[in-house]
Amino acid sequence: MTTSHFQPLHAALQAQVQRGFLPGVSTALLRGREVVDRFVCGHADIEASTPLQEDHLFRVFSNTKLVTSCAVLLLVEQGLLALDDPIERYLPELGQRQVLRPGATDLADVEPARQPVTVRHLMTHTAGLSYGLFNPGALLNDAYRQARVHRPTLSNAQLVSELAALPLAALPFAAARGGGDEVSAISAMLTGMAEAWNRGDFRGYMAGFANPDIAYISRGRRQPGWDATLQHYLKYYGGAPEKRGALTFSQFDIQMLSADAAQLIARFDLKWDDGRTDGGLFSGVVRKRDGKWVITLNHVQAETPDPRDSNEGAEKAAIIQVIRDMEAAWNRGDFTGYMAGFANPDVIFVSRGKFQSDWQGTLDHYVRDYGAPGSTPGILAFSNIRIEMLSPDAAQLISNYRLDRPGNPQTGINTRLMRKREGKWVIALNHVSSIEQLCPPTK
Repeated sequence: MTTSHFQPLHAALQAQVQRGFLPGVSTALLRGREVVDRFVCGHADIEASTPLQEDHLFRVFSNTKLVTSCAVLLLVEQGLLALDDPIERYLPELGQRQVLRPGATDLADVEPARQPVTVRHLMTHTAGLSYGLFNPGALLNDAYRQARVHRPTLSNAQLVSELAALPLAALPFAAARGGGDEVSAISAMLTGMAEAWNRGDFRGYMAGFANPDIAYISRGRRQPGWDATLQHYLKYYGGAPEKRGALTFSQFDIQMLSADAAQLIARFDLKWDDGRTDGGLFSGVVRKRDGKWVITLNHVQAETPDPRDSNEGAEKAAIIQVIRDMEAAWNRGDFTGYMAGFANPDVIFVSRGKFQSDWQGTLDHYVRDYGAPGSTPGILAFSNIRIEMLSPDAAQLISNYRLDRPGNPQTGINTRLMRKREGKWVIALNHVSSIEQLCPPTK
């Protein structure tokens, strides 16, 4: 489809091909959704003299940024992510970034980033990453080339892994109203608090609050002071990681009020192994004392849950408990207790590309092969458990498993259809894929 209106454009493109500036050109012009012009000239392969055709594939390079940005903004619109979420929430490898110091002559000459890289940073090219192309001889440019981060055969996962091993070229940009360095310091303090919580260091977490005069407001009333809050965390969240969840702070809105005072608004999310997330907003005041920023007023408001979400959360928690009870039964050698997690007698087991034994046959298999004298059941653990409710009495479950057994470790993925029968959740369909092609713990 060609009209005389576009002949000057075609002639200009043809001239670029003829002088060797471009091997070939393929264009399509649209007016709304209507294609009003197409033009192709030159070669797809000069050496082979292959003419360029309209259906040849091209690397579109930065044109993908538009598509990616639109996709991300749709997710933001749907409430599935926020622009100020730390990127390590989705790409853990990119957390706790190191940054080259100004004038660095060695890749080891780095300092911690003062704030996490966010989704917004990546979309606005302010994360501190380098192209590694336009400054030949520069330290990071050479490091990118040696790591071959630009080779087209890299998958996205491989690219992230390569970038994670290299420092940033510059600090992530602190988008805030005034006091850039202080804003970065406050952001770093909040990030450090979350990191302390996630490693179970509650005293380190509480170091972000003024001691002893923190004013802590939640649930419509003033909460106990610094020491009482620390003891509360130790009592209810201490111990195993699954008790404390995984904490993240995001969506920082920091406004400097003076050289030693700032207004703070941010979001918190506490994610649990069963897929639940408790979250909401907190606001308050941070003050600089003895050169260190601390929170002096903290007002927390959790999101009000939809009653339907509460019901769904309770069902997911009940399913998680079934899985944990199965773990515990297996690890003490109670195979009958382990099998209580499966529908009896009509459970369906699938592995190794075929249907396996029924409920009783599977129990007999475990007793024979894992409970025989001189044998050991090993230590079984399910992780990365993801549950999607299908109806009030049906749910989809996907998880990883690992069975640590001397000389025969096993690992893989379970997909399960859970059904609620007589008030109890059981596994009606169990499909196992063993990563190491070994017999998984559920036949």
